[in-house]
Amino acid sequence: MTRPILPFPSPFPLNIGTDICHIPRILDILTSPRGARFIRRVLAPEELARPKKNIAAVLNSFDNGAGTRAFNSGGLRHQNTWRHAATFMAGR
Repeated sequence: MTRPILPFPSPFPLNIGTDICHIPRILDILTSPRGARFIRRVLAPEELARPKKNIAAVLNSFDNGAGTRAFNSGGLRHQNTWRHAATFMAGR
């Protein structure tokens, strides 16, 4: 009986896993002055070319100069936009 020939063996074990991310921490980063920079560093150029609605709203608030004030004074619905953006960014 012959053994199957495997492709090249890897010197390192290959593992698949999930990193755990604390979403309130990401929300704190997004609502800080460095929020737009964080988004632009994490997302791929293709994702930035056509951002999701929540991410676009967060980036627009920084581009309009509102930034953190937009989160604090935007009301519950607007804050939900920021929370959804934080959830999305945590997944990235």
